[in-house]
Amino acid sequence: MSQPNLQQALGWAARTLRANLGPFVALAFLVTALQIVQQFSVGPLNEVALGCLDIQTEGQRLACEQALNGGIAPVLFTLLGLALLAEIATIGVVRASVWASLGRKPEFAAMLSTVNLGRYAGFVILQSLLAAVGLLLCILPGIAVLVLLQFGRFAILDRDVTISQACKISVQLVRRYPGPAVLTALFTGLLLLVGGTCFGLLTLVTLPFLGLFVVHVYRQMSGEQVAG
Repeated sequence: MSQPNLQQALGWAARTLRANLGPFVALAFLVTALQIVQQFSVGPLNEVALGCLDIQTEGQRLACEQALNGGIAPVLFTLLGLALLAEIATIGVVRASVWASLGRKPEFAAMLSTVNLGRYAGFVILQSLLAAVGLLLCILPGIAVLVLLQFGRFAILDRDVTISQACKISVQLVRRYPGPAVLTALFTGLLLLVGGTCFGLLTLVTLPFLGLFVVHVYRQMSGEQVAG
């Protein structure tokens, strides 16, 4: 059982992205726009956090309590909603990456298609909730969820499986190739951080590159050939 070649996946992702830069940037635009709005919306949260960390007067204490008791809740829910929408909006990039791995030319139609949209959204919500709970409990369980389920959304769009089946497929692939799976997750996390800089504008390129890279690793782990 040969190990997945991550270098090969990186090379294929770079070549495919260069050859289809226009469609992939268009597909990543919605995600980037949502991330930009999210970054500007986090301003009130930062102000509250800074104010509550350095309380020097009774007025500051009352303002902090008021913000924490109700004023900041709408902002927090807005941020969470934007983050979730951005995750669901990645379906266009993921679907186009799956198409590219099968030899089909990526098109903006990948965003407009509603095939498996419900299952994809359900998987994203489930993964996000499990990761959030895991991170709150002890950090490591949350990281484990992200690693174990990282191939689930690709399985849904590629194999037309249910959410539970997608989770099972992803876990099986990770258990079969734990080393490459962890490296893939680490690289994904690093590139997501890079994409979040410059108000998220780099996501226009980093997100499609990640989609192509991960789908190539997914194909290798599944014992399948990648077109091109």
